[in-house]
Amino acid sequence: MARDSNRRNKALARKRRCREERKSKLHAAERSRAAECSAKHAGRWPVAVSKVNAGWRDARLATVAVARERPDHLFLLGVFLVDLGCLGVKNAVFDPALPDSKVRAFIGALAPGDRMTDCSPELAAKIVAAGVSYAEGLGFRPHQDFASARVALAGIDPAACTDDIACGGEDGKPLFVAGPDDDVEAVMEQLERTLGPDGFHYIIVNPEATMPE
Repeated sequence: MARDSNRRNKALARKRRCREERKSKLHAAERSRAAECSAKHAGRWPVAVSKVNAGWRDARLATVAVARERPDHLFLLGVFLVDLGCLGVKNAVFDPALPDSKVRAFIGALAPGDRMTDCSPELAAKIVAAGVSYAEGLGFRPHQDFASARVALAGIDPAACTDDIACGGEDGKPLFVAGPDDDVEAVMEQLERTLGPDGFHYIIVNPEATMPE
């Protein structure tokens, strides 16, 4: 009897795994279709949320979040961590279909120690564009998920924003502030190749980071 019970339990466990795998595949397929639809149509969807952290100008580090309302009343969300001092878009998050409650919760958890404030979509797009352009001039490419997340900015004209976006440090030289996920050695080597050893400033805030010898 115990052997029969074990066989039944194993068979039930296999069925549950199969159901979970089917659900996971369906969910992935649905999100893939949503992302494809977003890439085609996002520029026509209204901007429902456009925010940036309040202290971005002084810190030269901007967290930009833009959400657009889809025809089915879900929201496409793009979030960008923009290092205006040196590295450009250091991180990007994209979700093609979120309910309003999750969008608000996600944005509410951004920029710890600061606060997210409303801004025009044009300013949001200009901050991102300025960061990408400045970093590319130094030889740094945006985060790998930027290509997906930038769909949230489709059809928004950065040139329509008249705000000046200051990049680099206070004296105009790039300012590299090392974060916990930065490859300090690779960044420093790239800056030295591009600008020479005295062409930039740096601050190592990650105690585990090591400087190149």
